[in-house]
Amino acid sequence: MIRNDIVRVYREVHSWVGILCGLFLFIAFYAGALSMFEESIQRWASPPLKPSHITPIEKTQTLIDRVITEHPSAGRNFNIVLQSSPDRPGRMHWEEREPGADDHALPTHFYADLSTEGELLIRKEQASPVAQLIDTLHQQVGILIDHELAMPITGIVSALYAIALVSGVIILLPTLVKDLFALRLGGKVKRMWLDVHNLLGVFSLPFHIIMALTAVVFALHDPFYGTQMVSIHADKKVPLEGPPAVSPPSENAPFYPVEKLIGKLESSAPEFSPDILNYRQTRGPKPKQMLFVMGKDPKHHASRPRHGLVSLDAYTGEILSTEYMPGQQEVLQATVSSFFALHFGNYGGAITQWLYFFLGLAGAFLFYSGNLLWIEAKRKQNRKKSGFRSDHFLYQLSVGVSLGCIAGISAVVAMAKLAPGAIMNVPAQYNGLYYLLFFVCVVWAFLKRSDAKKNARNLLYFCAAVTALIPLASLLSALGLLGWNHGDHSIWVDLVACVFVTAFCLMALKQRPDAATSTQRANAKQRTESPQALSSTLDS
Repeated sequence: MIRNDIVRVYREVHSWVGILCGLFLFIAFYAGALSMFEESIQRWASPPLKPSHITPIEKTQTLIDRVITEHPSAGRNFNIVLQSSPDRPGRMHWEEREPGADDHALPTHFYADLSTEGELLIRKEQASPVAQLIDTLHQQVGILIDHELAMPITGIVSALYAIALVSGVIILLPTLVKDLFALRLGGKVKRMWLDVHNLLGVFSLPFHIIMALTAVVFALHDPFYGTQMVSIHADKKVPLEGPPAVSPPSENAPFYPVEKLIGKLESSAPEFSPDILNYRQTRGPKPKQMLFVMGKDPKHHASRPRHGLVSLDAYTGEILSTEYMPGQQEVLQATVSSFFALHFGNYGGAITQWLYFFLGLAGAFLFYSGNLLWIEAKRKQNRKKSGFRSDHFLYQLSVGVSLGCIAGISAVVAMAKLAPGAIMNVPAQYNGLYYLLFFVCVVWAFLKRSDAKKNARNLLYFCAAVTALIPLASLLSALGLLGWNHGDHSIWVDLVACVFVTAFCLMALKQRPDAATSTQRANAKQRTESPQALSSTLDS
């Protein structure tokens, strides 16, 4: 049995850690849930490209030579698409960014093919930044600043998140059996919120442990390795890791034929399905051409968010490293990869994808309900206090930030199709639109303290209205009035938006009036009825 004084200490730790990072984590989990369908959102928000003649595999080398001759910069990093799709409508693909932009800046996409007459066809696409914005909100806990500056903040929030998990379990241990399955929906509001909070927290605890630990590593990866290089490996003249050795090419040497490369991979790893061949040059005075084959193995998890990969010699086809190849990894590497695959949810197909989606939404609700519990506890302590009250402030802040995040994301998704010309596909403009809606909701939540619950109800209706623009945009597109409709898996974006609209409206209807407002109404009613009561008393 844990002593009561220890439980009280951990309760304080759990409360304050939750208050400090709860709203950051709400944004991270809500955006993370949506990013499980990043490809569908990207497809929904991007105009279709006209299909073209796909270059036969055996003519890939000719296509590469023609493209690099006319666009030398493409030779630094390009893809050969083995399985074309509406999202990748070309045999050769490469990206270009503005001069000075980092790897996280939105690129311009180019797709190249050879026509039946041998003419080089190149198409340019400026992809919508909507899906990347949602993923950035997830990675950077809602802070849209430079990636290198935001990630340490994410790491700190994730570490506090882990502390909150441990302290929360310790708090619940003394009453685990009694309270775990208790879900008292009637009666006191605080009791109901506490039961829901405990139930979600305990049953999703393994998921949250994985999220917390992996997020710390993702966010602080560069500082960890930078410190390691300076302190432990400072006396070494060579880096810890480097690209696998490749054969030095002769002048204008052709790459290993793609059709033979595919055959070699099939013989060495029959279950591995190659999807993209990524050719990239190493940096240095004597750059070398590297080849990474990206693909999936249905029987094994992927080491990256969307795929696994194997590195080969671009000129001989020799397999150089299977460190990140599904099903071909050593025990230690496979263990580490499986741990990170649990964060990405890139295993188990659509079932896991939907499971992570609901777990992400449940996680967002977990942090929001945690704030409400703290607010309810402080409300009783501050009932007779005048002036600034921490419970009022946190309630308004929680409502404004949470609903501001929801409204902002819904707005940028909808505007990608409603007004693609008014808002160009520039990340800064979409970031500005997100923050505009975000701060409008925050200011709205703080407009009048006595109407806090009314503001929350109106903000929920506002979120429902903004989210309803998403299926409305698709409906108008289907009628030929604007935009585009792909008629494929991206329809899930509209269906989920409709569910969200319904949920926001139901939540708004369930909002109760403020305690202060109820008290004022009760006092007014009492004053109205008091003369009648006095008269009846005198008559008797």
